[in-house]
Amino acid sequence: NLVGAGKSAGDNMTYVAETMDKLNDSAAQFGLSQAEANTKLKEARELAADATKPLKDRMQALDDADKLERKIDADARTRLVEKGRAQAVEIATSLKLKQSEIDKIKQYDAEELKSYINSVQNLKGLNRERSNALYQSLTEIQDVSAQEATIGKRTAAQKKAIQTQADNDAKEAAKKAAEQTKDFNKRLADFQMDLRLQGITDEREKAKISLENDRQKSLDEIKNLDLSTKRKNELKEAAMKDFDAKSKALQAKFDEEDRKKEEKKKEEDIKDRKSTRLNSSHLGIS
Repeated sequence: NLVGAGKSAGDNMTYVAETMDKLNDSAAQFGLSQAEANTKLKEARELAADATKPLKDRMQALDDADKLERKIDADARTRLVEKGRAQAVEIATSLKLKQSEIDKIKQYDAEELKSYINSVQNLKGLNRERSNALYQSLTEIQDVSAQEATIGKRTAAQKKAIQTQADNDAKEAAKKAAEQTKDFNKRLADFQMDLRLQGITDEREKAKISLENDRQKSLDEIKNLDLSTKRKNELKEAAMKDFDAKSKALQAKFDEEDRKKEEKKKEEDIKDRKSTRLNSSHLGIS
Protein backbone atom coordinates (compact mmCIF):
# COMPACT_ATOMS: atom_id res chain seq x y z
CA ASN A 1 0.00 0.00 0.00
CA LEU A 2 2.80 2.38 0.90
CA VAL A 3 4.52 1.61 -2.42
CA GLY A 4 1.22 2.11 -4.27
CA ALA A 5 0.52 5.32 -2.39
CA GLY A 6 4.02 6.56 -3.10
CA LYS A 7 3.70 5.75 -6.81
CA SER A 8 0.34 7.49 -7.00
CA ALA A 9 1.74 10.54 -5.24
CA GLY A 10 4.65 10.55 -7.66
CA ASP A 11 2.33 10.27 -10.66
CA ASN A 12 0.20 13.11 -9.30
CA MET A 13 3.18 15.39 -8.84
CA THR A 14 4.37 14.46 -12.32
CA TYR A 15 0.94 15.50 -13.62
CA VAL A 16 1.29 18.81 -11.74
CA ALA A 17 4.79 19.45 -13.04
CA GLU A 18 3.94 18.53 -16.65
CA THR A 19 0.82 20.69 -16.61
CA MET A 20 2.69 23.70 -15.24
CA ASP A 21 5.58 23.14 -17.68
CA LYS A 22 3.16 22.92 -20.60
CA LEU A 23 1.44 26.15 -19.54
CA ASN A 24 4.75 27.93 -19.05
CA ASP A 25 6.23 26.65 -22.32
CA SER A 26 3.14 27.71 -24.29
CA ALA A 27 2.78 31.06 -22.51
CA ALA A 28 4.69 32.98 -25.17
CA GLN A 29 2.82 31.32 -28.03
CA PHE A 30 -0.46 31.89 -26.22
CA GLY A 31 0.43 35.54 -25.66
CA LEU A 32 1.20 35.96 -29.36
CA SER A 33 -2.05 34.31 -30.45
CA GLN A 34 -3.98 36.53 -28.01
CA ALA A 35 -2.22 39.60 -29.38
CA GLU A 36 -3.07 38.61 -32.96
CA ALA A 37 -6.66 37.96 -31.95
CA ASN A 38 -6.83 41.33 -30.22
CA THR A 39 -5.50 43.03 -33.38
CA LYS A 40 -8.23 41.37 -35.46
CA LEU A 41 -10.74 42.30 -32.80
CA LYS A 42 -9.65 45.94 -32.98
CA GLU A 43 -9.96 45.92 -36.78
CA ALA A 44 -13.45 44.40 -36.55
CA ARG A 45 -14.54 47.01 -34.04
CA GLU A 46 -13.16 49.83 -36.19
CA LEU A 47 -15.08 48.49 -39.19
CA ALA A 48 -18.25 48.21 -37.13
CA ALA A 49 -17.87 51.81 -35.98
CA ASP A 50 -17.28 53.15 -39.51
CA ALA A 51 -20.57 54.78 -40.52
CA THR A 52 -19.36 55.04 -44.14
CA LYS A 53 -19.34 51.25 -44.53
CA PRO A 54 -22.42 49.26 -45.65
CA LEU A 55 -24.75 48.18 -42.83
CA LYS A 56 -24.30 44.50 -43.74
CA ASP A 57 -20.51 44.75 -43.40
CA ARG A 58 -20.76 46.55 -40.06
CA MET A 59 -23.12 43.93 -38.66
CA GLN A 60 -20.83 41.14 -39.86
CA ALA A 61 -17.89 42.90 -38.21
CA LEU A 62 -19.79 42.89 -34.91
CA ASP A 63 -20.46 39.15 -35.27
CA ASP A 64 -16.78 38.58 -36.03
CA ALA A 65 -15.77 40.67 -33.01
CA ASP A 66 -18.21 38.72 -30.84
CA LYS A 67 -16.66 35.39 -31.90
CA LEU A 68 -13.11 36.68 -31.42
CA GLU A 69 -13.85 37.99 -27.93
CA ARG A 70 -15.47 34.72 -26.94
CA LYS A 71 -12.50 32.73 -28.27
CA ILE A 72 -10.00 35.00 -26.48
CA ASP A 73 -11.83 34.58 -23.17
CA ALA A 74 -12.48 30.86 -23.68
CA ASP A 75 -8.80 30.17 -24.38
CA ALA A 76 -7.75 32.16 -21.32
CA ARG A 77 -10.31 30.39 -19.14
CA THR A 78 -9.17 26.95 -20.41
CA ARG A 79 -5.57 27.67 -19.41
CA LEU A 80 -6.65 28.99 -16.00
CA VAL A 81 -8.79 25.92 -15.34
CA GLU A 82 -5.88 23.64 -16.29
CA LYS A 83 -3.68 25.58 -13.89
CA GLY A 84 -6.33 25.37 -11.17
CA ARG A 85 -6.64 21.61 -11.60
CA ALA A 86 -2.88 21.18 -11.21
CA GLN A 87 -2.90 23.38 -8.11
CA ALA A 88 -5.84 21.41 -6.67
CA VAL A 89 -4.13 18.08 -7.37
CA GLU A 90 -0.98 19.32 -5.64
CA ILE A 91 -3.05 20.31 -2.59
CA ALA A 92 -4.97 17.02 -2.59
CA THR A 93 -1.77 15.02 -2.87
CA SER A 94 -0.21 16.88 0.05
CA LEU A 95 -3.36 16.18 2.10
CA LYS A 96 -3.10 12.50 1.11
CA LEU A 97 -6.64 12.33 -0.29
CA LYS A 98 -7.82 9.17 -2.02
CA GLN A 99 -6.50 8.67 -5.54
CA SER A 100 -10.04 8.21 -6.82
CA GLU A 101 -10.85 11.74 -5.56
CA ILE A 102 -7.66 13.14 -7.06
CA ASP A 103 -8.48 11.58 -10.43
CA LYS A 104 -11.84 13.38 -10.33
CA ILE A 105 -10.11 16.67 -9.53
CA LYS A 106 -8.18 16.35 -12.78
CA GLN A 107 -11.54 16.73 -14.61
CA TYR A 108 -13.08 19.45 -12.46
CA ASP A 109 -14.49 22.65 -13.92
CA ALA A 110 -14.16 26.04 -12.22
CA GLU A 111 -17.20 25.62 -9.96
CA GLU A 112 -16.11 22.18 -8.84
CA LEU A 113 -12.62 23.49 -8.09
CA LYS A 114 -14.16 26.24 -5.97
CA SER A 115 -16.29 23.74 -4.05
CA TYR A 116 -13.26 21.52 -3.51
CA ILE A 117 -10.96 24.21 -2.11
CA ASN A 118 -13.72 25.46 0.15
CA SER A 119 -14.28 21.92 1.47
CA VAL A 120 -10.65 21.41 2.54
CA GLN A 121 -10.09 24.77 4.22
CA ASN A 122 -10.36 23.33 7.70
CA LEU A 123 -8.28 20.18 7.08
CA LYS A 124 -5.10 19.87 9.07
CA GLY A 125 -1.96 20.14 6.99
CA LEU A 126 -3.45 22.44 4.35
CA ASN A 127 -0.75 24.59 2.78
CA ARG A 128 -2.16 28.14 2.86
CA GLU A 129 0.18 29.40 0.21
CA ARG A 130 -1.00 26.75 -2.24
CA SER A 131 -4.61 27.34 -1.20
CA ASN A 132 -4.32 31.08 -1.81
CA ALA A 133 -2.69 30.44 -5.18
CA LEU A 134 -5.69 28.32 -6.21
CA TYR A 135 -8.10 31.00 -4.98
CA GLN A 136 -6.20 33.51 -7.12
CA SER A 137 -6.60 31.31 -10.16
CA LEU A 138 -10.33 30.94 -9.43
CA THR A 139 -10.66 34.73 -9.12
CA GLU A 140 -9.03 35.16 -12.53
CA ILE A 141 -11.38 32.54 -13.97
CA GLN A 142 -14.35 34.40 -12.50
CA ASP A 143 -13.14 37.69 -14.00
CA VAL A 144 -12.79 36.12 -17.45
CA SER A 145 -16.22 34.48 -17.18
CA ALA A 146 -17.82 37.75 -16.08
CA GLN A 147 -16.25 39.52 -19.05
CA GLU A 148 -17.40 36.77 -21.40
CA ALA A 149 -20.95 37.04 -20.05
CA THR A 150 -21.16 40.68 -21.19
CA ILE A 151 -20.08 40.00 -24.77
CA GLY A 152 -23.51 38.98 -26.03
CA LYS A 153 -25.26 41.93 -24.40
CA ARG A 154 -22.65 44.37 -25.67
CA THR A 155 -22.86 43.00 -29.21
CA ALA A 156 -26.67 43.18 -29.15
CA ALA A 157 -26.54 46.78 -27.88
CA GLN A 158 -24.01 47.77 -30.57
CA LYS A 159 -26.10 46.13 -33.29
CA LYS A 160 -29.19 47.93 -32.06
CA ALA A 161 -27.35 51.26 -32.03
CA ILE A 162 -26.03 50.74 -35.57
CA GLN A 163 -29.46 49.67 -36.84
CA THR A 164 -31.12 52.65 -35.15
CA GLN A 165 -28.58 55.00 -36.70
CA ALA A 166 -29.06 53.39 -40.11
CA ASP A 167 -32.84 53.73 -39.78
CA ASN A 168 -32.49 57.39 -38.77
CA ASP A 169 -30.12 58.03 -41.68
CA ALA A 170 -32.57 56.38 -44.07
CA LYS A 171 -35.44 58.48 -42.71
CA GLU A 172 -33.36 61.64 -43.02
CA ALA A 173 -32.38 60.74 -46.58
CA ALA A 174 -36.02 60.03 -47.46
CA LYS A 175 -37.06 63.33 -45.87
CA LYS A 176 -34.39 65.21 -47.79
CA ALA A 177 -35.41 63.51 -51.05
CA ALA A 178 -39.06 64.38 -50.38
CA GLU A 179 -38.12 68.01 -49.71
CA GLN A 180 -36.09 68.14 -52.91
CA THR A 181 -38.98 66.66 -54.86
CA LYS A 182 -41.37 69.10 -53.24
CA ASP A 183 -39.08 72.01 -54.08
CA PHE A 184 -38.73 70.82 -57.66
CA ASN A 185 -42.50 70.44 -58.04
CA LYS A 186 -42.99 73.91 -56.58
CA ARG A 187 -40.52 75.48 -58.99
CA LEU A 188 -42.09 73.55 -61.88
CA ALA A 189 -45.56 74.74 -60.89
CA ASP A 190 -44.29 78.34 -60.64
CA PHE A 191 -42.68 78.03 -64.05
CA GLN A 192 -45.86 76.62 -65.56
CA MET A 193 -47.87 79.40 -63.95
CA ASP A 194 -45.49 82.01 -65.38
CA LEU A 195 -45.96 80.51 -68.84
CA ARG A 196 -49.73 80.54 -68.39
CA LEU A 197 -49.75 84.17 -67.26
CA GLN A 198 -47.53 85.19 -70.16
CA GLY A 199 -50.25 83.99 -72.52
CA ILE A 200 -52.91 86.16 -70.86
CA THR A 201 -53.15 89.81 -71.87
CA ASP A 202 -56.02 90.72 -69.57
CA GLU A 203 -54.38 92.07 -66.40
CA ARG A 204 -57.48 91.38 -64.32
CA GLU A 205 -57.51 87.77 -65.39
CA LYS A 206 -53.83 87.51 -64.50
CA ALA A 207 -54.50 88.93 -61.03
CA LYS A 208 -57.35 86.46 -60.42
CA ILE A 209 -55.28 83.48 -61.57
CA SER A 210 -52.30 84.56 -59.45
CA LEU A 211 -54.50 84.91 -56.38
CA GLU A 212 -56.04 81.49 -56.95
CA ASN A 213 -52.55 79.99 -57.43
CA ASP A 214 -51.39 81.53 -54.14
CA ARG A 215 -54.46 80.15 -52.40
CA GLN A 216 -53.82 76.64 -53.69
CA LYS A 217 -50.11 76.75 -52.72
CA SER A 218 -51.02 77.89 -49.22
CA LEU A 219 -53.51 75.03 -48.81
CA ASP A 220 -50.91 72.52 -50.10
CA GLU A 221 -48.35 73.79 -47.59
CA ILE A 222 -50.84 73.41 -44.74
CA LYS A 223 -51.64 69.88 -45.91
CA ASN A 224 -47.95 68.88 -45.70
CA LEU A 225 -47.42 70.30 -42.20
CA ASP A 226 -46.64 67.83 -39.41
CA LEU A 227 -49.66 68.87 -37.34
CA SER A 228 -52.86 67.34 -36.05
CA THR A 229 -55.89 67.19 -38.36
CA LYS A 230 -57.71 69.63 -36.10
CA ARG A 231 -54.89 72.19 -36.28
CA LYS A 232 -54.61 71.79 -40.06
CA ASN A 233 -58.34 72.41 -40.44
CA GLU A 234 -58.03 75.54 -38.32
CA LEU A 235 -55.19 76.86 -40.48
CA LYS A 236 -57.08 75.93 -43.64
CA GLU A 237 -60.17 77.79 -42.48
CA ALA A 238 -58.09 80.86 -41.61
CA ALA A 239 -56.36 80.75 -45.00
CA MET A 240 -59.67 80.47 -46.82
CA LYS A 241 -61.02 83.49 -44.96
CA ASP A 242 -57.86 85.43 -45.77
CA PHE A 243 -58.06 84.65 -49.48
CA ASP A 244 -61.79 85.35 -49.57
CA ALA A 245 -61.01 88.78 -48.15
CA LYS A 246 -58.26 89.29 -50.73
CA SER A 247 -60.60 88.17 -53.51
CA LYS A 248 -63.27 90.63 -52.39
CA ALA A 249 -60.68 93.40 -52.11
CA LEU A 250 -59.47 92.62 -55.63
CA GLN A 251 -63.02 92.67 -56.96
CA ALA A 252 -63.68 95.94 -55.13
CA LYS A 253 -60.56 97.38 -56.79
CA PHE A 254 -61.86 96.28 -60.19
CA ASP A 255 -65.29 97.79 -59.46
CA GLU A 256 -63.68 101.07 -58.41
CA GLU A 257 -61.62 101.14 -61.60
CA ASP A 258 -64.79 100.47 -63.63
CA ARG A 259 -66.63 103.23 -61.80
CA LYS A 260 -63.85 105.73 -62.46
CA LYS A 261 -63.72 104.69 -66.11
CA GLU A 262 -67.46 105.15 -66.39
CA GLU A 263 -67.27 108.60 -64.78
CA LYS A 264 -64.43 109.60 -67.05
CA LYS A 265 -66.39 108.37 -70.08
CA LYS A 266 -69.44 110.41 -69.04
CA GLU A 267 -67.28 113.50 -68.58
CA GLU A 268 -65.74 113.01 -71.98
CA ASP A 269 -69.21 112.51 -73.55
CA ILE A 270 -70.41 115.78 -71.96
CA LYS A 271 -67.34 117.60 -73.29
CA ASP A 272 -67.90 116.12 -76.72
CA ARG A 273 -71.56 117.28 -76.77
CA LYS A 274 -70.60 120.78 -75.61
CA SER A 275 -67.91 120.95 -78.27
CA THR A 276 -70.39 119.83 -80.94
CA ARG A 277 -72.94 122.49 -79.96
CA LEU A 278 -70.26 125.14 -79.85
CA ASN A 279 -69.07 124.23 -83.31
CA SER A 280 -72.64 124.27 -84.62
CA SER A 281 -73.25 127.76 -83.23
CA HIS A 282 -70.09 129.04 -84.88
CA LEU A 283 -71.18 127.64 -88.20
CA GLY A 284 -74.59 129.36 -87.88
CA ILE A 285 -73.02 132.72 -87.14
CA SER A 286 -70.73 132.50 -90.07
